[in-house]
Amino acid sequence: MSFLILIGALLLAGCSSETAESWHYKGMALFQEGKYTEAIECFDKAIAIDPNYTSVWNTKGWALKELERYSEAIECFDKAISLDPNLIAPWNGKGLALKSLGRDMEAQECFDNANTFSWMKEGSDLFRQDRYVEAIESYDKIIKINPDYVPAWNAKGGVFYFHDRYPEAIECFDKAIAIEPNNAYAWYYKGLSLKDLGRDVEAQECFIKARELGYKE
Repeated sequence: MSFLILIGALLLAGCSSETAESWHYKGMALFQEGKYTEAIECFDKAIAIDPNYTSVWNTKGWALKELERYSEAIECFDKAISLDPNLIAPWNGKGLALKSLGRDMEAQECFDNANTFSWMKEGSDLFRQDRYVEAIESYDKIIKINPDYVPAWNAKGGVFYFHDRYPEAIECFDKAIAIEPNNAYAWYYKGLSLKDLGRDVEAQECFIKARELGYKE
């Protein structure tokens, strides 16, 4: 009897050693083999261990989409998006699921969001490579489909500012402030741009506003 108890304890110990990551990897391997139902079982085990595991919610959504369980897939993509709104894959997955349900307008909004986050990342990468003209083009793509997207205006303004194109930077920050008057970043960098143009009084007004809104230098 003691031998059986020992074996049972060892088996339980082996099961408890499974992590959310290991279940996710197993699920991904099954997904790649087209075994979507089995993959979902693994993803569910991962979620049971870590309910906030963003990548698992995303991959579970894709598996459900492959099984044409679109409404359930959308729920998973929504969960992934709620945990990290900047991820591109769940926005695309949700868009495809919505399109399959004939909800084309909602699908397009999802695709636009996916493109937005993709172009934001592209612009940031190009900026770090000092390819500022191309970075601005990336931000302009976003502004074309979503003129009220403040992060794109701020990022575009930042590119202009760091390349000493202060009047153009101010125009971008003014756009951001018009959309979101309490955006501390826009006020602060507008102040820096004004200061570098020798417009110190206006710059100080912007700095004061930025600090009131919580900006910390």
